[in-house]
Amino acid sequence: MRLFADIAPDGGVTTVEMIVSRIKAQSSSMPGRWSLCELRPDEADYQFLRAWAAHLPYGVVKQYFRGDHWQQQSHMGLALLMLFAEVARREASEGTLWPHIRRGVFNHQTERSLFVQSAPKAELANAIERAVRRFHLRHVFDLDAGGQNYYNTVYLQFGFTRHGFQRNLGIWLSGNYSQAIRRLLFTTSLRSDSMMQLWSALRSRSPKLDDIIKSSPWVLPEWRDDLHEALSRQVFQTITDEDDVEIPILTERPQLCWEQAPVLEWHISSIETLSTMQDCILLRINGIVVAEMYLQESGHYEPLNPRPVRTPIIGHEANVELVSQEDGSVLQREFIPIFDREALVCCSNLGPKNLLFAAPGIRLSPEPLRRWSLPNQYSLSQMPKSEDYEAFEEGELVWSSVRGSKPPPETTLEIDWQEPTLAAAASPSIKVTHPSGESPLAIRMWGIPLMQVAESETVSVVGPLLAAAGTLPPTIQLNVLTAKGNRERSTLKRDPNTLKGILFRSPEGTWHSCEELNTQFATDIASLPLRYYPPKPLCGREGDEAHWLLFEGASWRGNVARQTRPRPWGWGAPLNLQERIYNSKERMRLCESCVDTGIIGTFEKERLTLRYPIILDPQRHRLVILRASGHCEILDAEQVVSSVSEDNLVWNLHLTSSLDELRMIAIAYDGEYRGSWWSSDFGTFFSSSSGVEAENLNTVIALLYWAKAPLLSSGIRELVRAFVSRNVTKIINAWLSFGYLPSDLKPRLRGADDGWDATLAVLLEDWDVTRSAKTIAPGTLPLSKKLADVSSLTAYRFLRAVKNSGYPIDNSALRLQLELDSASERVNQWRQDIEAADETGVNERFVTLKDVGLLALGKRAAYHGVASLDYFHRRNLRTAIGALTPFRNWLLHELLIDLENG
Repeated sequence: MRLFADIAPDGGVTTVEMIVSRIKAQSSSMPGRWSLCELRPDEADYQFLRAWAAHLPYGVVKQYFRGDHWQQQSHMGLALLMLFAEVARREASEGTLWPHIRRGVFNHQTERSLFVQSAPKAELANAIERAVRRFHLRHVFDLDAGGQNYYNTVYLQFGFTRHGFQRNLGIWLSGNYSQAIRRLLFTTSLRSDSMMQLWSALRSRSPKLDDIIKSSPWVLPEWRDDLHEALSRQVFQTITDEDDVEIPILTERPQLCWEQAPVLEWHISSIETLSTMQDCILLRINGIVVAEMYLQESGHYEPLNPRPVRTPIIGHEANVELVSQEDGSVLQREFIPIFDREALVCCSNLGPKNLLFAAPGIRLSPEPLRRWSLPNQYSLSQMPKSEDYEAFEEGELVWSSVRGSKPPPETTLEIDWQEPTLAAAASPSIKVTHPSGESPLAIRMWGIPLMQVAESETVSVVGPLLAAAGTLPPTIQLNVLTAKGNRERSTLKRDPNTLKGILFRSPEGTWHSCEELNTQFATDIASLPLRYYPPKPLCGREGDEAHWLLFEGASWRGNVARQTRPRPWGWGAPLNLQERIYNSKERMRLCESCVDTGIIGTFEKERLTLRYPIILDPQRHRLVILRASGHCEILDAEQVVSSVSEDNLVWNLHLTSSLDELRMIAIAYDGEYRGSWWSSDFGTFFSSSSGVEAENLNTVIALLYWAKAPLLSSGIRELVRAFVSRNVTKIINAWLSFGYLPSDLKPRLRGADDGWDATLAVLLEDWDVTRSAKTIAPGTLPLSKKLADVSSLTAYRFLRAVKNSGYPIDNSALRLQLELDSASERVNQWRQDIEAADETGVNERFVTLKDVGLLALGKRAAYHGVASLDYFHRRNLRTAIGALTPFRNWLLHELLIDLENG
């Protein structure tokens, strides 16, 4: 929606009043408290707000903040809050705010009038508070104390950031909400129906998810593909009836007690569910509603009057359900076992040991004190305490209690395991040898029924060895139920557990070990259910499996036991598990080459399969095709895609040239990277006789980064490193400055943890700096104030590196260089900063240096780096990777060209 169409951004007071007038007009129908994003400002509105901020004079700000005029302060506060919200949702990430708003948004004088030490001044803070109160916006000034209430209030205007959901969507959907999302979902006075609708659809992956995302004010139109991609790769459990892992509803198990009749007593206090965000849900046990549970601000559900609830025993298990009060649908279900219906006699772990369940036709000895008939002809008996118990069928002993000295019934079974391995754990083959005349009826693992079996010596079953995520008990327990005539009995077998490795469950529900993988392995490993089985507990302690570490190549990625494991970078390096960061004796290879293909799953015979359904937009989706010659084509989707499957998961392509010449296919949306497929022989690009035409080499280099080629794959890593050394000038321009990229494509946004820095460190390890000094292209000094903070900080880091290398910095030389470089008025300030610095020239005040001072600092850093190339230039190059593009170009130029002169 064009909120601010036809408003001049440089109109001073008139512009501010027109901004406020448009916001008031559009928000007049908002019920109750509302957020600014619900006005649906679009990209044009955002660009207008940026232009207005750049033209906002200090005098206008001072005029609005003068005195204590409530109305005029609230007007400026509302306009600035609108700006802050739109900048933050696009550029900030959860946990940070003000640095992104200050950086390059206002002119220097206006910025100083609004902020001090990266925080809003009192005048700005007061204006924001007065604006949200006057215009009934969502805020936390009545809930929070301290400086965070301004931060939280700004985030309530848009909910979440783009960078935030790209990294943390799975964590949020698993219940670890950000502050803003939690308040918008659960705080009564701040709750948003549209946010609840969006969150519920994301959590359940609703069939109407696309429509809900399109209509949601919390998601910008250009975010939709990114949101789908983040949803497809994040780790969280969607609760369905088909899941093999139940999420407990009640934290306390019921107690079996017997007064007038045997009952189950439930203590219901608090429930945490990931399935809904309704105000009230119903707790139902065996079809009877036993409590109404109300949503609390913490996100939990609690009954109005917590009290014990008693229910009758109607079978071998209790069916516990959470039910929607709105439509009666079952939100979550759990079956709690009460007794083993396959056993002739057993006691429940929910009550006293003298309460025995018995199958029909069983007589217990001694005589029970009380007996209660259950459905299906089972019975529950209360036995005398401190006695040995026996069970008889047709006068024959079929069972006796463990603590007595009675002999076991006849002959025990012989159970022979195959050598237990991780691959066999998904479907172990168990050999059962039974006495003559007996037949195996069922097999149970740790009390869990596996399957009914026919009469056979060798039985193949699907075992629940995978039931414990991340850990296994030290022994594996198997129980076999057999029959001889009308008599049944069970035999117990225990074997030590020697399993180790990692298993993952595919979207189809089947389990696989990493030993079954090919050399390439997509980063779906982070979004699929994983279970790790380390070779042994660390330090000899059970339960220490949680401390095993995940490594991608030589980079430590995190702890495998975290609720949401780190997503692999996907540049082709291998994945390993290690017991410690350094000097690890135990290492487990998970996959040889971890590759991130984005939204593309597979490509075969002109058939492109996607990882999740995407509705093809012929006007905005484009296909990027790279051939063996290095020739790149960027085609509209309608030129290449001949048909799309009904489920939008398969795009059938019509390619005009041979598939043998194809090296890469990528999908772009509005020029932004969405996914890629690289052929198995794309490594021919790096050969000295690759056949790539000279005019295409630059484009190939640029696309290797843009389309995320698996550059660290074991088969081509050394070829890539040699290729980098031969083409370092083009590599630096393409991979550090995003040069040579076709104009139809947008540079990939560098994430906070995309692994590119670590990848470059590996690929540039063999780079000879001196050999490249004469070939690097000249750079230019950045003068934009938008670069000031990052650039000066980078120069400061260089000075620290020089200091640490043992070469002193001559302040007099710095002063002389400043005098030679510029005669501008700012030189005086730079000179004062340098004179105030300590003898090493690395005082913290250098962080504030801007523009002109950078030239002197950078040249000094480059000059002193000549004497220690291996130490200094490698370190500075890695620092330069994180700098902004114009300063990066200039700095690389200074580092290399000065070698020739030095």
